[in-house]
Amino acid sequence: KFSNFDNPALKALDGKKLAEIITYAMAKQIFEIRFFHADPSPGNLMAISSDQVAFLDWGAVGSVSRRKSERILSLILGFVRDDIDSVAQALLDICRHGNDVDMTDLLRDLEKIMDYHERERASVGDPVILEMILDVANKHDMLLPPDFMLITRALFQFEGLCKKLDPTYELVDVLEPYVFRYLRKEAFAVGDSGEKLLSGALEALDAARHFPQRINKVLRMVENNACRVRVEVDRTADRTYRVEERNRGSTVPATPAAQTAA
Repeated sequence: KFSNFDNPALKALDGKKLAEIITYAMAKQIFEIRFFHADPSPGNLMAISSDQVAFLDWGAVGSVSRRKSERILSLILGFVRDDIDSVAQALLDICRHGNDVDMTDLLRDLEKIMDYHERERASVGDPVILEMILDVANKHDMLLPPDFMLITRALFQFEGLCKKLDPTYELVDVLEPYVFRYLRKEAFAVGDSGEKLLSGALEALDAARHFPQRINKVLRMVENNACRVRVEVDRTADRTYRVEERNRGSTVPATPAAQTAA
């Protein structure tokens, strides 16, 4: 079992490969089968070899609809990309709520959660993050479904285990190849609308991998008038224009800037 990390037989196995297998297994359960092990703790997982893992004790399980599972994936990617709009939309889609949610206030509250997530490099399933999400949901009369709680709890458990097996482990990096294959299969199954889904999802994953996280934060600061922009105007062209006019002995007309000001 993975609960005994001092076991020489476990140490001899490929931790990086095992972390990948566990991640893919949980992803398949949640996004394809939509029936998943809700307690993938180290004591409930056993390494058979570097290529095989057994899930034990299926006393705690969860089920989730396709739409809900995809919204939860969008929420996770939104946190990774520091995309507050995606997080807000995913949360609205996941929760039951009225039509009077104050979006400005909701975005302000989510900003605090995302700042903590970035500062502490915390998982979306981290108990602190989860408690903050619950507080925001309660404040805005949004009801989180039980399957969300089960999935985020499971996420926190297996992500922590995977980081022990592979110190370089990052959930979105390991999950990326699986999500590409899953969405491509879904796209082929549902036709044109699936192609749009695939295109948007691949764009999101590409952004998660390559786009600097801080850019979204800067854009939000600009949008909220929370930063200053200093503009330096090069007056060289204007000075050259005036020198040429003086050399020709003509009266200097108003420059375009002066005309505009007038």
